[in-house]
Amino acid sequence: MASGLSLRAVVVGATGATGQCLVGELLKAKTFEKVVVIGRRKMLVPEMYGLDQEALEKSNRFEQHIVNFDELNEENGKAHFEGADVFFCCLGTTKAIASRLPGDWKENFRKVDYHLVVNLSRYAKSAGVKHVSVVSSMGANESSMFFYLRSKGESDRDVVACEFDRASIYRPGSLCRYGTSGLAHFVTQFIGLRTEKLAQAMRAESENFALDSSKFNKVEYLASSHIYALISADEAKAGPVAEAQGSDAAASAESSVTTNNQVEAKTEEPAAGAAASEGETKTEETEKMSGEKTAIEETTEETPEAKEGEEETTEETPEAKEGEEETTEETPAAKTEETPEAKEGEEETTEETPEAKEGEEETTEETPAAKAEEKTEAEKEPASDEAEQTKEEDK
Repeated sequence: MASGLSLRAVVVGATGATGQCLVGELLKAKTFEKVVVIGRRKMLVPEMYGLDQEALEKSNRFEQHIVNFDELNEENGKAHFEGADVFFCCLGTTKAIASRLPGDWKENFRKVDYHLVVNLSRYAKSAGVKHVSVVSSMGANESSMFFYLRSKGESDRDVVACEFDRASIYRPGSLCRYGTSGLAHFVTQFIGLRTEKLAQAMRAESENFALDSSKFNKVEYLASSHIYALISADEAKAGPVAEAQGSDAAASAESSVTTNNQVEAKTEEPAAGAAASEGETKTEETEKMSGEKTAIEETTEETPEAKEGEEETTEETPEAKEGEEETTEETPAAKTEETPEAKEGEEETTEETPEAKEGEEETTEETPAAKAEEKTEAEKEPASDEAEQTKEEDK
């Protein structure tokens, strides 16, 4: 899309399929600051362009001039084109429509497709319009044997004769009309040109001419191949612009987010102190709870050690039992600290006991000897008595 342009356009035939789409294209483009429609009745911009028509009309960017074409002349007709840069003519009728009007259908047909097109072009030229863009027909030729094509050819010829700085004569093939349905729509969407695409090409070509008129011929007849080339070039040109607009939108969104964050930060600052103190209180409580929890966990952790101590005690029990058994064998020990010494004393006593026993045994063993001695002494006593008696006797 071209930038830096501020064009003003006049559209005739805006109630038709191509004219409706063209108005939508022009209003959607930022390059057209003013769009004026001249017609017998008001038109509605297609919804697919997403425009607020009421708002556009209130802003005076979009104007609709309702006229009676039979009453137009060069003086009052010229007023509708004042200040315009380009005149878009999308007028056209059919044999079916012309046949429903009073009189000869051919005269009715020429009244629109030839006389009205040529007269309005003359009014535009008188008002100083530099560029005219007309929708004609493929095969239009002033020398054609077919009435329709001959009428279109004669119209094209006389529009060019008005000597505009640029005359663009569009001669597309079959058109797939916006809003149509049924068999005609099914067929034309494959072999014809969609009316919104034709409108896009007309808008793009007028912008290109406004940017640099020196690159254009005074007159050009644009067939379908030229129209498609214009569409492709416009879409290719719109890509970088869309990316740039997307980048600008992203930057704007980022800036907006940053601003919002700063505002939120400032809003949150008054509550920061209270939140901090509350946070500190909660932290202290949490630390206390954590300390208690840690103490409980430590106690819980020590429990296994206590259990291990108990197990060790339990394991020592056999030794205690052995000690008890030894004590039982030796002498029961006291439960005081002096018990080991007492134990030793008792053990010594206990150890001496066998000696005592041995002494007793020795005593016991000596008893027969004592008895023998006693007996010997006893025996000696009589012997001594006898000896004494003998001595006495010897004496």
